Amino acid sequence: MRSRSALAALIVGFSAPAAADDAADCASGDPAKGIPACTRIIERAGEPQDKLADAYGNRGTTYALQGQYKEALDDLSEAIRLNPKDAESFHTRGRIYGETGDWDKALAEFEAALRADPKHVDALISRGGARQLKGQVDLAAADYGEAIKIDPNNADAYSSRGALYLTTSRFPQAMADLDQAIKLDPDHGTAYLNRGLTYFFQKQYDKAIADFGQALRIDPQNAHVRVQRGVAYFFKKQPEQALADANEAIRLDPRHLMAYKLRGGVLGGMGRRDQAIADFRKALELDPADEGAKKSLRELGVAQ
Repeated sequence: MRSRSALAALIVGFSAPAAADDAADCASGDPAKGIPACTRIIERAGEPQDKLADAYGNRGTTYALQGQYKEALDDLSEAIRLNPKDAESFHTRGRIYGETGDWDKALAEFEAALRADPKHVDALISRGGARQLKGQVDLAAADYGEAIKIDPNNADAYSSRGALYLTTSRFPQAMADLDQAIKLDPDHGTAYLNRGLTYFFQKQYDKAIADFGQALRIDPQNAHVRVQRGVAYFFKKQPEQALADANEAIRLDPRHLMAYKLRGGVLGGMGRRDQAIADFRKALELDPADEGAKKSLRELGVAQ
């Protein structure tokens, strides 16, 4: 008959792989495996505090990826209570606040993440984005620059700074950063979109259309990129292609305001007045305050 110590050794031998599997699955980000694995760790007696903090943080992040923000915030807050230096949980909590439009809270969370880890590149990029939305352009540029200094191969940092330069009409700087983002990550759809816009604002329509096409290669279901390419075709005086992109954008997103305005403009230019009026009216249905749609209807002889 085996001794208790021998049996205990066998039990430990069989349970350790299961615990290791749970840790790996918990950190995987796969909801089907991750949430149950994290939950088992959380409910398992005797887990050390740092492992519990990781499990709450990982489960919270997985909930956030699924859009289950209440559950995510609960878990991330518990992770931070267990480990006040958990920069990643602060960062993820900030991203959730950003998704829900509370940029003051988001900014506070990104700053907490950076106090916990001053070299947290994603938190620097996210703080830059929050500062940019609050109109703090120079501070945002400094955050993106610091992220690049820490990680010179980070395509997101270059793409974000390039987008900032684009919004402030610093086209050469925008082009340099967006070129670098695409060099580092040839499948960076946002960088292609913003480089396309940089070309567009400089009236280089063929290059803009090519970049929007690359963005659509990466994300064919993106209605916004369809509209941007349609606008470039419109300015290049290729109405059929512009109309095709507007139609596809509306199919992908029937509530895309700019798609209706684009299609209305194209149809009006083709002499299809009634259809153009219908599109501008739909745009006003989506946003009754849209001055562009009101002006277009007046130009078509429709009283408001």
